[in-house]
Amino acid sequence: MTPDQPLTIYEVRALDSAAFDLFETSDPMTLLGKPLAGLHWEADFAFLFFKGEPGEAADDFLKKHPNLELRQVHNLTYAQWQDGAGFEPFQAGGLTVTGPHEAAAGPHVIIDPGLAFGFGGHPTTRACLDFLGRVCRSPEGPPKEALDLGSGTGILSLAAAVLGVEKAFGVDYSHMAVAASLDNLALNHLADRVEFVRDSALNHACRRAGLLMANLNLALQRELFAAGAFEARRWIIVSGLLTSEGEKFLEMVSPLPLKLTDQIRTDRWTTILMEPK
Repeated sequence: MTPDQPLTIYEVRALDSAAFDLFETSDPMTLLGKPLAGLHWEADFAFLFFKGEPGEAADDFLKKHPNLELRQVHNLTYAQWQDGAGFEPFQAGGLTVTGPHEAAAGPHVIIDPGLAFGFGGHPTTRACLDFLGRVCRSPEGPPKEALDLGSGTGILSLAAAVLGVEKAFGVDYSHMAVAASLDNLALNHLADRVEFVRDSALNHACRRAGLLMANLNLALQRELFAAGAFEARRWIIVSGLLTSEGEKFLEMVSPLPLKLTDQIRTDRWTTILMEPK
């Protein structure tokens, strides 16, 4: 998909608890046809992505399903949807991140985000990559296993494998994100070392791994803490925190035998690296 590709995004709300069941049991492409480029649903809202104008297919679909309410229509380009982060190759953590059509020498990860958010240029992702490279270059060497909670397009899990982690496991609740991560897994030829699943991060919070990566908002970090996600780890990389939330996170985990190793702060975001005391 090119940066200037026009998108029409239908923001839809579920009016009852069973409204999105049809997405679980049917292929959305058969429900909406070729104009549909992607679909994400979570809790009681969904986003339907169309390349250009959806035509009559979307309106007909909504008429057939009165328990779905169209809340808003967004018209923007693919680059705007990706937050204007750009798609130029960049370096972070000792490797290069490229799109599927660029060549790269040395350690690199190929990322095609599709309609999932995240080529990798967001400050939180870059900071996580920088800390990941630091962890993998530590005197003791890369961790054997990495757990990536909220794995998105798969960039951190794939980068971990490229940097020497033997097994990486990523989990995300977004259908589009997992679809993109599986495509990126194939692009990088790492299926023997990286696994992605669609599920709640909480269901895997205590999965064994020396390295935990969680680029998630503070509310989800609190849930992970309550579930024991930050216990018995050799390394912890946490981001998705606003600058004002970094201290709140550190205060939350203070009962654990962890120390702050380093943090990267921008004008808006904080990324934290921790290890045992």
